[in-house]
Parts: sequence; C-alpha cells; structure tokens
Amino acid sequence: MNVRLIGIALIAAAAVATAAAGVAQQSPSGPLPPPQPYPGRTAPPANAPIVAPTSAQRGRPSPKPSGKATETPPPPQFTNLSGVWEIEEQPGGMQTIYSHLRMQQNADNTVTGYWLRGKQLLPFNGAFDGRQFKLVVQDGKTQATFAGYEDNFSDMIGLIDLGNGKPPIAFTASHRAKSEFFNGLNIGPGIGGAIPQGGSGR
Repeated sequence: MNVRLIGIALIAAAAVATAAAGVAQQSPSGPLPPPQPYPGRTAPPANAPIVAPTSAQRGRPSPKPSGKATETPPPPQFTNLSGVWEIEEQPGGMQTIYSHLRMQQNADNTVTGYWLRGKQLLPFNGAFDGRQFKLVVQDGKTQATFAGYEDNFSDMIGLIDLGNGKPPIAFTASHRAKSEFFNGLNIGPGIGGAIPQGGSGR
C-alpha cells in the first residue's frame, strides 16, 4: 500500500512540474513591446521629424497651376475726359440734384461742351491740366464755375459756384459710357467763343 501511495505521489509531482514548465514557457521574459497604433504598421522612431500633411492627405485637392506667369490687367475704360458725366450736386442735407455734362477734351487740353441742368442746355468752356479742371458755364445772365479734380478719367470731385452769391455746392461725377440724349449733339472747339476769363484750370 505504501508503494501505491508513493507511485501516486510521484505521478502527481510530475504533473505539477510539467504544468509549471508550460506556464514558464508562455510567460514572456523582459518588458512587453509597445502596442502598434495601426495593424500591420511599425511605429516611427522616437526621434523622427514631424511632417505636416499635404493637401491631398487632408482630403483637399492641390491647387492647379494657372498656366500663366502673370495676369494682364484690363485696359482702362476711359482715356480722357470726353464723354457724358453724371453729376450729383449735394447742396446739403439729404437732397441730391442730378445733372449731366457732355464734354469734349481737345488736343490742347481745352474742354468744351454742354451742361444739361433741368431743362436748360448751357454751353461751357474750360481747361484741364492732367488732374485739375475748371469749367465756366454761360447762361446769358450769370456765370457758373465747376472746379475740382478727376481720378483715372472715371470720377470727379469738386465745387460748383453758381454765381448767385451763395456758397459753392459740392459735387461728384461719374463718367458714363453712353447717353441717348447727348449722342446727337455736335460738340467741338469754340462753343460759346474763346475760353472765358478764369478758365485756365490753374
């Protein structure tokens, strides 16, 4: 009976030793490796430089080249004062009075034309020095004067002295491409005679 107990004890000891050896083989030795962020990819080195994602990586297409090194700006719409100008007189308050100038700039920088104000069509003469202008309007009774500056042959700003003893009126003007009323008028040098005194524009 003692022999039988000894045999059972040996068998049990061998089983325990075998189980312990299996556990020892399954347990890794040393520290565990860091988990991989993406399956099948290796983690970058600790000292790898950080690179910003490209447009394609962010889901936006890369800009396409225009094919042109420089863009040519469009030519200016106007190259002199000739044409129709829409005047906005601003006598004060909320009131605005609209009128029109039909203007012709001549080769010697004299300026002639008509001022359409209400139902009156008044001739004027004047001069232009490349930026500053002065126009003198004759209506047979009084003499009105436009004086101011232009910008790129598209806009004007200045004062209108109506010659009635009242303070001058501020005005702005915009160069218009066409005006049906003025298209039939023949405007040339010498309207109303020579340039009136004070019409030098300087």
